[in-house]
Amino acid sequence: MVPDNGGMDGDDARRLEEGLRFTSAELAFNREGRLSARQRAGWSEAVVVYRRVATWNRIAVLGGLVGSAVMLFGASVALASQRWALLAAAALAVVGALFVWRRDRARRALADHQDRGSPPAPLVTEGPAILSTQEAGGWGGTNVYVQLGAMTFYLREPASSQVFVEGTRYRAYYLETPTRWLLSAERLA
Repeated sequence: MVPDNGGMDGDDARRLEEGLRFTSAELAFNREGRLSARQRAGWSEAVVVYRRVATWNRIAVLGGLVGSAVMLFGASVALASQRWALLAAAALAVVGALFVWRRDRARRALADHQDRGSPPAPLVTEGPAILSTQEAGGWGGTNVYVQLGAMTFYLREPASSQVFVEGTRYRAYYLETPTRWLLSAERLA
């Protein structure tokens, strides 16, 4: 499918641009496989935040692994009378190792783009819009998501869900690292 008149009539284009906070110039950059200056700056800022969070996550995991080692040592001293401690320590160590492995995989993907000195090119997905909501887990709010093709995007502002028409086909441009970020979208004819 190809965009008809840029994929949108004037009202659709304005609604998408305002709701997702992109410009027609940024959409043109994304179509060419590039990011605008504002999008590059947003990506760089997200990388800085991601690195801070990743550092604190590693510290927490390291603390958990050290705690697990202490529990293992204590359980080995007490021998079989504290088997539950041994099992808990082993479970904590496995969970910690999986957490570190997953975070390091994401960090390596991120570092690959930074080593080249540029953010990744926008990825593309197409498909009918499928809107969904989910309770925000005790926060008293609602999270809104839109699925386009195989990709699901969290819409930061609930009002953003009004820019997509359920069942209408869209092409969306997004970044996957450090988090999934919906850059721009256009309605397909």
